Amino acid sequence: MTGLFITSSRIGDAVMTLSIIEALRKQSPNMTYCVAADPLVASLFEDDPQCLRIIPFPKKKASLHWFHLWRHCIGTSWDWIVDTRGSAISYMLKTKKRFCWHADQQDRRPKIEQLCAMVNVPATPARIHINNDRQARLRHLLPEAPIFVVAPVANWIGKQWPIDRFREIIQRFCDTYKDAHIFVLAAPSEADQLDPLRDLPKDRVTFSTDITATHQLNLLDMAALIARGKLFLGNDSGLMHMSYALDVPVVGLFGPSRDTIYGPYPRAQHTVIRIPLSYDELVQTPGFSHKSHECYMIALNVDDVWSSIKMAYDKIRMETPIIESTLT
Repeated sequence: MTGLFITSSRIGDAVMTLSIIEALRKQSPNMTYCVAADPLVASLFEDDPQCLRIIPFPKKKASLHWFHLWRHCIGTSWDWIVDTRGSAISYMLKTKKRFCWHADQQDRRPKIEQLCAMVNVPATPARIHINNDRQARLRHLLPEAPIFVVAPVANWIGKQWPIDRFREIIQRFCDTYKDAHIFVLAAPSEADQLDPLRDLPKDRVTFSTDITATHQLNLLDMAALIARGKLFLGNDSGLMHMSYALDVPVVGLFGPSRDTIYGPYPRAQHTVIRIPLSYDELVQTPGFSHKSHECYMIALNVDDVWSSIKMAYDKIRMETPIIESTLT
């Protein structure tokens, strides 16, 4: 039973679609699939033993990427096609079953529940598979210590908590938990945004941008490092979604996005902190715009975030011994 899985091009969306793969795997343990994925997210599937092939799917002018995909897939009779991008491609290929995403702006269920419902399977947490060889190869890049993962950058300033507040949290964490190490995440293109954190203790903090500057790491390599985390703190971002899909407890910061839909899943295992206004209240405020260069996260104060982090981390410490993640 081999299917074609067309995943999203953005990191967070692609991670959430992994819930479908996990649900289908539970339903048919021997199923296999090929995935059509943008190069940005393609590596997320490299270590899944049931992924037979990754079809590169970079965006092209005049939507020629869809023709490229059709040309690669037309010669196969698929058992199923799942298209999470809502295109017409599944209707142009031979398959026994087809499932195509259709967005419903009125659906307020968590996105993962919406995705699984599209394929008529029970809601299933997303999971990123990492093999032991990859984990062993990259292990030396972080110290043998409890790791606190922090992702202070978002793809839009509107939903990015001010960097100086992240700095205060990291400093408090260093002062409170002497045995822990902090792993700060950002894309290589975002390295300059981490400059306000550079005066933090160098023996206590590792920056992912430094690692990627000296090692050729893909997204799954970075996931292998995140998987060593004991706790994650970050804005609503692709890195947040990756963290909960790696079984790392998340403290997610939300403002101009719906935490009920895009928050970590399953919700009970993680912590969400949002600004006092709900999403609907925020977008009704005068001057609000998703194109604004204004930060809508100012109302989140350091003390409240620190209280949640300390509560979550102390709970993790009480549940020790903490076993390093060994996702396969």
